[in-house]
This record gives sequence, structure tokens and C-alpha cells, in this order.
Amino acid sequence: MELFTNLDMMAGPSTDIVRRCLDTFARLHAHHYDLDREQQLRILPLDYHPFLSPTMGLVSRTLNRLGLRPCMKKHPGAIPEDVEEVYWLTLRHWDEVLEHWFSGPLSLLHGDSHLGNFFVAGEEMGMLDWQAAHWGKGIRDVQYFLIDSLPSDTLAGCERELVDYYVERRALHGTAIDPGQTWEEYRGFTYHALMTIVVSIGFGALNEEQDALMGEILRRAVAAVRRVDYAGWLRDRLAAR
Repeated sequence: MELFTNLDMMAGPSTDIVRRCLDTFARLHAHHYDLDREQQLRILPLDYHPFLSPTMGLVSRTLNRLGLRPCMKKHPGAIPEDVEEVYWLTLRHWDEVLEHWFSGPLSLLHGDSHLGNFFVAGEEMGMLDWQAAHWGKGIRDVQYFLIDSLPSDTLAGCERELVDYYVERRALHGTAIDPGQTWEEYRGFTYHALMTIVVSIGFGALNEEQDALMGEILRRAVAAVRRVDYAGWLRDRLAAR
């Protein structure tokens, strides 16, 4: 068995490993797709949901708000003014963002789906560390994996192609999803990758090695928010309300 580590994320996985990880997501999400509320609750109660439960929802909103300043202090210049602006705009419209993230058919998500939580056992891929599992859109696991696990220059050249590959695998595993809608959901979830690393840096006590990795993931998340025009996605959704 081969275990990946967080430091493997610095160089990024091979194309073969990326596709195998995407297929693993597709199988997980297809198997638990569009269950009714009673079925969902039997598997994982909403009391544990990091955004929708009354307690955890308040905690996540508060951490996102309080984490930005210390993160920017630790990594000055890493978050440019336009990204800081859309970060605060998102928090001002947090309920609307959650509505987009968690409306419609949902799947069971891993929730902390970066490369460091994968392992290879023979021909099979598996995942560790399920403490952040929750109900949501499958593309959320995908974007978090791609943005955190691949260098920005690498991902920029194949991002849409990899999202389309995930869509193809979902159809193969029995739950077809729309490619255009899935890409728009991908754009909307890029904020999720940004806020997670902001909170990790803002409140984390990191050693030098960890800080280097976290700084690189922060740069990747910022690049992704800009690359897919998350700000445009958000403003379009707010204008449509």
C-alpha cells in the first residue's frame, strides 16, 4: 500500500493518479447521490454538517471572518486587493452562497479531499481522514482536490478537461450530471478552497515545513479564484436574486 502525504502536494501527482482520484470521487458521489432526507440522516446526521448545522454553521462563519487578518499578516501580499474584496463580499452574502452550495441533489462528500488523504492499494484508490464528511455537491470534493493538490500552472492547462473527466465518470457510475452546470458549480466552490486555507493559516501554529506548504496552497487558492472568475460567478448570482 502507498500512502500519499501532504508534502506530495508540493510537486503534485501524476496525470494517472489525478484521474484515478477523480474516479474514486465519482464512485463515492454516485453511490450516495440524491438520497431522500431520511436516508441521508441515517448515514450522517445534519447535526455534524460544517455549514448547515446551527452550531457548526455559526463556527464556520465566524472562523472565516476572523481568520483573514492573521492569515494576511503571516503571508503579506499573498492575497491581493481584488481577492480580499470578494472574500468579504462572500461573507456579507453568506446565506445566499450556502443556498447555491447545498441546493438540489446532494452526495456524501469526503470533505477534506486533498492528495494527502489518499492511498493506493493495488488497483484501488482509498481515502483516509473522514472527520469532515458531509452532504453536498460532488464537485466540491473535486475542486478542493485539484486546487490544493496541483501546482497552479499545471492545473491551469487542464482544469476544465479534468472537471469534464469527472462528469464522464459520474455517468459511467450511474448518476449523470450536466457538464455546464457542474463547471459553474466548480467556479462557485473555489471560494471554499480559499477560505479553508485562510482559516488553517490564520489560526494554525505551523512549523517551517508546514508553513511552506500552507503558503503554496494559499497561492494556488488565490490563483484559482482569479482564474475561474469567482467574483463574476458570485456577482451574477447576487444580481439574479
